[in-house]
Amino acid sequence: MDAVYILVPCADSISRVIDDFRVDSRTGELQHRKYARAHLFFTGALSDTLLAHLRSSPAARYIKAVAELYIEYNPIESRVFLTTPSEQPFYALYSPHALNLVSRDLDAAADRLLSVIVSLGIRPYIRYYRPLSSAPYEALEPSLMSGYGTATACPRIAESMAALIQQKLNDYYSHESNTDNSTKRPETLTPSVVIVLDRSVDLYSPLLHEFTYQALVHDLIDLDGGNTYTYTLESTDGQSQSAEAELSEQKDPIWRQLRHWNISEVSQTLADKFEKLLKDNFGMQAAKQV
Repeated sequence: MDAVYILVPCADSISRVIDDFRVDSRTGELQHRKYARAHLFFTGALSDTLLAHLRSSPAARYIKAVAELYIEYNPIESRVFLTTPSEQPFYALYSPHALNLVSRDLDAAADRLLSVIVSLGIRPYIRYYRPLSSAPYEALEPSLMSGYGTATACPRIAESMAALIQQKLNDYYSHESNTDNSTKRPETLTPSVVIVLDRSVDLYSPLLHEFTYQALVHDLIDLDGGNTYTYTLESTDGQSQSAEAELSEQKDPIWRQLRHWNISEVSQTLADKFEKLLKDNFGMQAAKQV
């Protein structure tokens, strides 16, 4: 029986695959094989080092296919996605006490943004925000400020991120051009630009509460999993029963249209839509009158 592996491109994943096809270290004979053949699908780019390790392992002869999916990001809306590199990315990028985490999180975020770019099939120009000074780091004590001088990203996080993305894009293009791949991803010829910004461009948004329909819903309704809520309705025989509704761009056109509108605009628009619904459905209008 063949097996399909969905793997994060890291050393631990490669080790687990190799363990499924172990050989005796003394005789070199196959000692354990969990599957007949393996088809490996990595969520992102597999480094040359890890690929070489896989090729030189006893498992290599049993690997039927290797593919990079580039799906290391979380799309939460049609035009919004997350590339969260760790549990506390803001702390890792901005705290003077987390300088050892900056490079790790920037590299992980750049890998995830590469996945987005590859998935979109674009060849973008990379632009970034570069502040005129190193503020707000100028306010730090000299000992801390000197530490930032040796860090990879600070104080110009956007600049360092842009450099990493460009480097990873160059590596990807080089790899694609040198690979005999009959199923290469299609690319759009539309000019594209990726603009890399950091939080210093807009310091106020995290401190403000939005007055949008989406913000109101999240304030008032307990959403299960981020977009599903449970409510109680009364059936035709007078019995109460539980029901679920999903706030989804694909399933709810009204939510897709109104979620980013101001609450005051939504209130009137929903009232108008409800009146139109009653007008167009005489049965509902009769039920309302009863």
